[in-house]
Amino acid sequence: MSNTSSPTPLQAPGAPPADVLLHPSFHAGTDPGRTAWVMAASGERVTYGELDATSNRIAHLLRARGLQAGDGVVVLLPNRPDTLLVYWGVQRAGLFYTPVSIQYQQAEIAHVLADSDASVFITVAEQLQHLRGLPMLARIPHRFLLDCSTTPDDGPVFEHLHDAIAAHPATPLPDEMEGGDML
Repeated sequence: MSNTSSPTPLQAPGAPPADVLLHPSFHAGTDPGRTAWVMAASGERVTYGELDATSNRIAHLLRARGLQAGDGVVVLLPNRPDTLLVYWGVQRAGLFYTPVSIQYQQAEIAHVLADSDASVFITVAEQLQHLRGLPMLARIPHRFLLDCSTTPDDGPVFEHLHDAIAAHPATPLPDEMEGGDML
C-alpha cells in the first residue's frame, strides 16, 4: 500500500505506513530509549536504540564475512533478549534465517543443517551438546555463540558473536534490504 492511499483501520491519517512503524530504526530515531521488548521472566529490557545499533552491527559483520542477499543463516537459540537482535541483524543484511527449536534432538538439527545450505550458524554454549559429532557443522564457514567463544572437544571453532560485531558500525548498511525467515 502506498502513502497516497487512504489509511487502513490500523493506520492513522498522516502516519507513516505500518512497515515503517515496525522497523527498529524508526523508533530508534524518534525515541531510542523506548522499550522494544521485555523478557517476562527476568524483566530484562531491550530498547529500540539497542535493537537498532546491535542489529546493524550484526548485518555489517555478516556482509563483511562475504554473505550476500539471499544467503542462509541457521539459528538455534532459546528465548532470550539477544535472540531477536540476531533475527533483525540477519534480516537487515538481506539474509534468510532458519530458526531451529532448542527442543530438537541431534538428528533433527542435523537434518536442518544438511538441508539449509547455510553459511552461518548461531547458537549458545548450552546447545553444543546436541551438536557433537555433526560433520555438516564443520562445512558451515561461520559459527557463532551468543554467550562465549569456545572450541568443542570434537568439533569446529565458534566465535563469540558480541566480540565479532564490536568493530562494526551501528549505522545501517548502505544497501540495507529486507531478508526474512526460511521456515
